[in-house]
Amino acid sequence: MKIKRSVNPVTRNILEFMIAYKCSNDCTPTLREIGLELHMAHTSVLRHLDRLEAYGYIERIDPEGRRKRPYRIPKDLQRG
Repeated sequence: MKIKRSVNPVTRNILEFMIAYKCSNDCTPTLREIGLELHMAHTSVLRHLDRLEAYGYIERIDPEGRRKRPYRIPKDLQRG
């Protein structure tokens, strides 16, 4: 997994958590699960996910945000 250096530590932690969660559970975490794991508010999680999407690290699969798990991690970033 190659992560750009310009990604701040909190955003990097979110991405690393999402990748580890995906490997363990075969799905991406919900916004609530990310927030609980990293002790962050929902709005902060969304802001960091927007950054990750802009950098191309994750893809939004539900632009309207109606799905419980609206993001996908590209195969080249997934472990295993």
